[in-house]
Amino acid sequence: MFLSGLFLLPTLAALVGGGLLLFFSIRTMRRNSASLNQRVQVTAYVVKFSNFRTPYSVVFDYPLPDGSWARTQRMVARMDYSLEDMSVTNAIYIEPGFRFPVYVNVNNPHDVSVSLAAGGGLLPVLGMILGGVLLAMGALFASAALSFL
Repeated sequence: MFLSGLFLLPTLAALVGGGLLLFFSIRTMRRNSASLNQRVQVTAYVVKFSNFRTPYSVVFDYPLPDGSWARTQRMVARMDYSLEDMSVTNAIYIEPGFRFPVYVNVNNPHDVSVSLAAGGGLLPVLGMILGGVLLAMGALFASAALSFL
């Protein structure tokens, strides 16, 4: 009886933690993919760019639907930009004034993304993997606890 009580806490922690992590990871991925369908492409202009570290830091201005401009900063690993109708990919050095496409959420114009692939990212995928591992560990603990009964 003592051994089955010993497995109770890790079993509950793994099952509940893994289930919650899996649930919220899937929910985040669904929200991000739905958000990608509501984006429009606009041209942004670089204000400041720093390539001293990876990912790069870029400050840029982009137009809002009402005709005004917004300024924001994003971290980017790869940028597509153009200067005088020349397109370049994966820039090492970008100067102020360079143009590049950004994707703006039509429902929230201040929600801007440098890439359409930036919707979900690695974090929800890692959450799903870790949640699955925790659920498997919980199932193992539960089977071990049942074998001692």
